[in-house]
Amino acid sequence: MRSLDLGGTWLLASRPAAGAPLPCAVPGTAIAALVRAGAAPDPRAGGGAAAQDRATRVLSRAFDADATLLREARVSLEIPFLPAGASVLLNGRPALPAAPSAGPRHADVRRLLKRGSNEIAAVFPPERAAPAASPEPGAPPRVPAAGLPGGARLLAWSGARVADLGFGQRHDASGPVELLAGGWIETDGPPPAALSLSIRLLDPDGAPAAAAEASFPAGGAGSFHAVLRVSKPRFWWPAGLGPQPLYSVRATLRDARGGVLDVAEARVGLRTLAPVARPGGAAALACNGRPFFLRGAVWRCPNPVAPPVSRGDFEPLLASAADGRFNALRLAADEPPPPPPFWDLCDELGLVVLGAAPAAEAALAAAERAGADAPAAAAPPFLRHACVPDVLLGEPDEESGLAVVRTPVSLPSPEALAAELPRAERNPTGPAIERRTALRGGAAALVASLAAEWPLPQRAEDWTWLSQLAAARAMRRRVAAARTAPGATGLLWDPFASAWAAADAASVDRDGRWKALQYEAARVFAPEALFAPAPDADPREPARYVNATAARRRGTLAWRLTAMDGTTLAQGSRALSVSAFSHAEIPLPDPAPYFARWDAGSLVLWLSVLDGEGFVVSRDHRLYAPPRRLRLQDPGLAADVAPPQTVDGEQVWRVTVSVSAPAFGIFLEMPGRPALFGDGFFALEPDETLDVDVTPLSPLRETVFRRSLRVRSLWDLAYA
Repeated sequence: MRSLDLGGTWLLASRPAAGAPLPCAVPGTAIAALVRAGAAPDPRAGGGAAAQDRATRVLSRAFDADATLLREARVSLEIPFLPAGASVLLNGRPALPAAPSAGPRHADVRRLLKRGSNEIAAVFPPERAAPAASPEPGAPPRVPAAGLPGGARLLAWSGARVADLGFGQRHDASGPVELLAGGWIETDGPPPAALSLSIRLLDPDGAPAAAAEASFPAGGAGSFHAVLRVSKPRFWWPAGLGPQPLYSVRATLRDARGGVLDVAEARVGLRTLAPVARPGGAAALACNGRPFFLRGAVWRCPNPVAPPVSRGDFEPLLASAADGRFNALRLAADEPPPPPPFWDLCDELGLVVLGAAPAAEAALAAAERAGADAPAAAAPPFLRHACVPDVLLGEPDEESGLAVVRTPVSLPSPEALAAELPRAERNPTGPAIERRTALRGGAAALVASLAAEWPLPQRAEDWTWLSQLAAARAMRRRVAAARTAPGATGLLWDPFASAWAAADAASVDRDGRWKALQYEAARVFAPEALFAPAPDADPREPARYVNATAARRRGTLAWRLTAMDGTTLAQGSRALSVSAFSHAEIPLPDPAPYFARWDAGSLVLWLSVLDGEGFVVSRDHRLYAPPRRLRLQDPGLAADVAPPQTVDGEQVWRVTVSVSAPAFGIFLEMPGRPALFGDGFFALEPDETLDVDVTPLSPLRETVFRRSLRVRSLWDLAYA
């Protein structure tokens, strides 16, 4: 068996011809080439949806087919994703006809190939005209569909091959698991009677776990099945519920003489993952029989101009989702399914993927259309992944307690500004950013809304940090409402990004960093989270504590009322007990006796939940006035830097942040020196400390690190 990758640089032309063909990357989409040539508007630049693409686009390239490739009996052209209406020609002859829906396509093209130079061309028809309408604020910019985001390849083979390999599972209440392997063998003639298929299962450490010989039912036209029994299974769990062990499967196909014809490999997680009924009839998702609360975002392409295609592209995005304590993502219905690296990483990180049903239906429809070239029941490969629920159509949705909330608005991070705009154009209220934030009403509108509620920053560049802090605060309030709603089964953000049009298409930004929103996500998406009332709520309103675990939680709520100068006015504690998968309202002390001496902007109530051993599980604080009315004082921020440690080959600095008076929105930065921070945009009560790990992307000397590090807070933004 031989594989010829057709990725690389193709040529993009238009019909009718409009200039010379443009170089275009495959895997990839045509929009990058069109934007570079000025033939299409940049979808990241704001100003509404991208213009309708009224031209026919043709992607083509030449390739060589040598004698070794043509010696095989079958040569299959395989395209993981072809947009609706697109067709493919090979040496000017039809190879893949147009189909009404997008999805994976493949066909035997051996008869169309010739020895030596060949040409392949993908033809994308003009987009259908859509009714004129103003885009919804925050709607992702639409991008022309031309392109091959999943790449293309030729697969040459003779005799037989494993065309499909899928899995089912039977879980015994006593513990053992039966892995049901099945699929379809494709042959270049009548199915050989002497074919054999051996399947081996290796545990996550690489040790043999089970083995079986597949059987071929009479009249099954190449279908096979096998049962592999695992007596002591290691179960896969969503992030936060347990580990994510993955077993390796190796299926070896042999001919009558024992010669190897094909080897198919896959990884599987042993688990059940299916909807279950909750009290009141709402559907929740349960893994291995344990219901859990979904926490995550709607997945949209992070960069419409350069979509992620490789593991290296996806890794920082999905790792940052895991850092934000996500355990789920939902695919946007109007986008193609992500390529294999996305699913592999979701398996490894414990990110359950919802919304795969449309992609699965498209894949099955494509297999049906392929007729003799594919089995009618061939399942798309992503369905075998541990991260995909067993019952796609029964997934929790908005009608069954799953909340989908539009993300709060914020300006782009300084890193994004530096990467996208010349220094002279980075003013948050300047015309360049005004154009890029048009989908949110413009940067000026955002600045006006911030000025109405927050103290004004002293420097223009600090509008960015202020907007990030405001977005995190709004996010906490929305999460509190969604997580404590009756029958709540999950919470997803759509999109999880900034107000900038460059990021509005994404639920996870293309840099894998969300600044204040990321840090806040890690706090509010935790399995156990404390939520204080908002400043505009009744002073007597209780706090809420959410327990999204399978066990009752008992502990203590400790509280401390202080003035903005750091004076402690009162403190105390009360016992706390919260049932599994529920929340509790916790009465708070009445601040009314202190309002006679202190105004609302001078008081803050600090709240901490402690477990039975006295460790802090979650914390929050209660303000009694909006940020603009707070009587902030210099918090006396200090940072103590310990000598660096080497962790997994990286230089990690431990920074201990302390304050003498209340501080809000504390963040660390190293201007001009990219670094990862373990926490940020947090609050500290008087005389409290917090350790933050800082990992520079390039190792630094101690003098350089200390000189570059800055620790700031809301007081520094507004008054310093």
